[in-house]
Amino acid sequence: MGVPKSSHVLKKYRMFIIECILYLILLTVFIYFYLIDEILNYAKGSTTLSSRTEKVEFLEAPYMTLCFQPPFKPSMLLAHGLPQNLENVKDLYKALRRTQKGERIMTIYENVSYKYEKDFNVRLERLEVLENGSKLAEQIDFEIKKIVTQSGLCHLIKYNMNVSINDDMIRLHYSSKAFDYDTPEYAKILLSSPHGWYGLVLDDWPFFDPTILKIPIEKLQAQRWTTKVSQTDYQYMTGTNNFEQCLLEQIARNSVCKTNCYPLVFNFLPNFTLCHSEELSCMFNLLVNKRKYRYECLRAKKNIQYKASIYPSYKLNTTTTDFAFVFYFDKGTKDIKEEILIITTGSFIGSVGRSLGLFLGFS
Repeated sequence: MGVPKSSHVLKKYRMFIIECILYLILLTVFIYFYLIDEILNYAKGSTTLSSRTEKVEFLEAPYMTLCFQPPFKPSMLLAHGLPQNLENVKDLYKALRRTQKGERIMTIYENVSYKYEKDFNVRLERLEVLENGSKLAEQIDFEIKKIVTQSGLCHLIKYNMNVSINDDMIRLHYSSKAFDYDTPEYAKILLSSPHGWYGLVLDDWPFFDPTILKIPIEKLQAQRWTTKVSQTDYQYMTGTNNFEQCLLEQIARNSVCKTNCYPLVFNFLPNFTLCHSEELSCMFNLLVNKRKYRYECLRAKKNIQYKASIYPSYKLNTTTTDFAFVFYFDKGTKDIKEEILIITTGSFIGSVGRSLGLFLGFS
């Protein structure tokens, strides 16, 4: 009795079953051709950068980092019996490591590098353009921090100043105190946000192109260079808020060294001392060779990129060697690039609903 009854049921619902199978086939084809890309993008959490422009009246002036090339003073290299063709910290360390201990290496490194207030002076001023066209200079308080980079010792100029986009300028005045024989060929100036300069240490810029300007230093010449600057704010969904704290956490999690210290570079890490010979190789491998840890920390959640156009204003023969670097913001807006999901949960549900509505309406 069971078999005939089953056959009767199959015959009764045969068309319904065929329709269901047909609907499933059509639905699968529909999803494959019309929804699969959107489903995959939503599942991957793919993002893009949205752009907008915001009007501003004031912008925060960028930090400036001053570096010199060549990085070492010829007279001091000669005094320490070192080759005159040393071009970076790696060359210097190779020349010293067989004969010197860690503390001594740092002392020699500082001796052969250009020092603020000994080999050069800087002055920082805010220039306000008055209605009659004259400029009123206001001195800016600043702090200089020594940063050891692979290309030599750099000087981070830290200050806080909001600049009017209409009539304000910032002027950095550099004057050389070194002997003519020790005058560097040119200065490099990095414009950055307060947390955007860390890539300078090992020339790491995986997420944006830095603005580094090159100014020749000519003996017994007074020069003025003017720079127009524009600003773009980058805002990412994920990233670090503090490079130094991030790097300290990476060291705490991943270090197998007996003592945590800095291998000449990364001299700004708080509470770290200079590595001795036995820890140097281990910390150098962790901080320099393993780029992954640095790159994770260099991905800032918020950062600022500056674009600049520089041109000479004048050059005069004098009895001193100096230059003035002047910059101003060239427009009353800043660009904002914000990372957003290509497909949000709301838009995904709406899209699926519209597509299924189309499918069901068609069928």
